[in-house]
Amino acid sequence: MKGIFLDMYQKTPLKERKAFIQFVDSPFFNQNPNLQRLIRALEKQLKASKKIDKHLAYQECFGDEPFNGAKYDNLISDLLHLWYNYLTQIGLNRSPATQKQLLVRYLLDQEWFEPCSAQLGKFAKIIQATPWQDQQYWQAESQYQYLEDQQKVIQNRREYSPHLQLRNDALDRYYHLEKMRIACDMASRSNAVNATYNNLFMEEIIQWYHHHPSSFREFPASSFIPPHIDFFSS
Repeated sequence: MKGIFLDMYQKTPLKERKAFIQFVDSPFFNQNPNLQRLIRALEKQLKASKKIDKHLAYQECFGDEPFNGAKYDNLISDLLHLWYNYLTQIGLNRSPATQKQLLVRYLLDQEWFEPCSAQLGKFAKIIQATPWQDQQYWQAESQYQYLEDQQKVIQNRREYSPHLQLRNDALDRYYHLEKMRIACDMASRSNAVNATYNNLFMEEIIQWYHHHPSSFREFPASSFIPPHIDFFSS
């Protein structure tokens, strides 16, 4: 495990390593001062272009204390877990829609409906600002409609919910676009490696297109299907 962390960390650009050190320094994410000392000891060796010396790093953390391999390995293991948390945070920062989804779910769990409504409005604006109505767009839209519907359900508002219908429609779009993406991937890989993949779902999508051609024309991401139906049917 220590090898995994050190291998990834040494290959990481200096700017991102500095950001990780700040992450380790944050008491919200880490309350172990030994990890703060250890990551700085490791960083010091990397900046000097030296091979990592665990004995030297341990000495910088604990002074004259005799080297304890188990203690060192446990600290490296804890650094690895912090590293994964840091990478997860980076992923969240790159996905505002996912951030809003997680926030609204928590607000709903707490039944804090006023801030929940405000955040749902911001979630909707994030989705509307998406440049392409691709499968990720419709996945986010389905989650948004689900959360809108759940807010009404939790509040015991027994009435027709347009959000339930809209969630169903969004899931249909996501379902078909994602399957088309997979079908294209299968076709590409089949040609590249002379392998055979069975696109069992493509007939379903082709039939759906034949019965709903106008619906497909409403969504740019689906416009490539009509010219290529023969390809997918072959």
